[in-house]
Amino acid sequence: MASTEQSVSAMIESYREIIGSFVSGSTSASEFEAAYLRHFKDDRTQVSGSEYDTLERLFFDVDDYVEDPGLRDGPKDIGPDELRARARRAFDVLYS
Repeated sequence: MASTEQSVSAMIESYREIIGSFVSGSTSASEFEAAYLRHFKDDRTQVSGSEYDTLERLFFDVDDYVEDPGLRDGPKDIGPDELRARARRAFDVLYS
């Protein structure tokens, strides 16, 4: 049990700086998009559970992000403000 808790803790800690920097405004939506997608796809510490579900949901939110407002024509397309709000919710769930 302790090993699983340590694995989950290691997994979510590896995302803290990426998500936190975006939520605080230190990085742009485009920078966050690139960093988060790269990290999520390369992450070998992923552990099933509610924390992973939160990270995966944010992955799909990042995938729905469209930088150019003129290209946001799909029903799921979101801009930087909505992406930041969704990242903030994920951050709160994971780290509060």
